[in-house]
Amino acid sequence: MKKFEARERIELIYQSALWQVEGLLEDACAEAWPDYAVALAAHEWHSIRLMHADSKRWREKVRKSDFDAVESP
Repeated sequence: MKKFEARERIELIYQSALWQVEGLLEDACAEAWPDYAVALAAHEWHSIRLMHADSKRWREKVRKSDFDAVESP
């Protein structure tokens, strides 16, 4: 497996985790969980969201440089 492929898979993992933690946060709010549980779910959502954003930025940076290398003579 190439490093680039591994990073793409990492991005997919974070995307999946983001969807899961969004569901957790929705459940915590909808079911009126105790404050500490809602805060914990919100903290996890924020952490995963940042990790996913970082992995997307990395991919966009790498793909842009890959396209630049192909287009340049």
